[in-house]
Formats: sequence, C-alpha cells, structure tokens
Amino acid sequence: MLCADTPPRSMKLEFLADASEGPTLLFYGTHPDEVAKLRKAVRELSEWPGRKLAFHELAYVEAVGHCELVGVCGSRDIGVRKPSEDVSFEWLLGSSSWSKVEGLLEPFCVATPGPRFQFLNPAFGPEVIYSTQRRG
Repeated sequence: MLCADTPPRSMKLEFLADASEGPTLLFYGTHPDEVAKLRKAVRELSEWPGRKLAFHELAYVEAVGHCELVGVCGSRDIGVRKPSEDVSFEWLLGSSSWSKVEGLLEPFCVATPGPRFQFLNPAFGPEVIYSTQRRG
C-alpha cells in the first residue's frame, strides 16, 4: 500500500514470454522525468565496473508479475540471462554498452505524442525494450 504522499509508480517493467520479438523485458511509461531518472541510474551503472543495479527496485518502477532485472557492469557484453526458472534476469554489459543504452533512452526524456519504442539490449538473450506504451 502506498502512503498518501508517495507518488504512484508509473514506469512498468514486465517480462513478455511470447512477444512478437521473442522473449522480451519491457520497460514502459509516458513520464519523461522517470526516463531521465532511469538514464541517470544507467549512467551511474556504466561508471563503475562490478556495480549492480536492481531495476525492479527503483522507486519509480513497478515490477509487473514479480519481474526482476539486475543490471551488471562487467568487462564485456554478455546480454540478458535467466539464472533461475522464475522471472528474475541479469543483464550484463560492459561500460561502453551501458553508456550506449543511456544514450538510447535520451529521446524519451521529451514528451512526444504517439507510441514510440527502442531496443536496448546490444547483446544476447531476451530483448530489452523501452516503450511509451505496453505492447503484447
């Protein structure tokens, strides 16, 4: 339950097992300020090899269906892997790839009418997409 002064989480993170692109981790929302916060978190992740970021625990992200995604800044791009049978995922990229992901989110920091989306995962595993609307 949210406190009266706690803003609702409007950015969602959801795993879509049967999306048209194949298995997909989908971030979606329409608030540019939340995308700016996500960009900042990704930028900080890119600056510290070995650092981890639990996307599903960010204050402005609601994990749909208990979806969990942990980003890891490593020495090379591995991609998204699923270490268990539930909906928990690890997204392992090198510092330069995390910087590219941060840049790919920039256009969503400005409100623009109509649906838009961007593929974010440059490596293997399920797609990671940011979209202004849920797709399914």
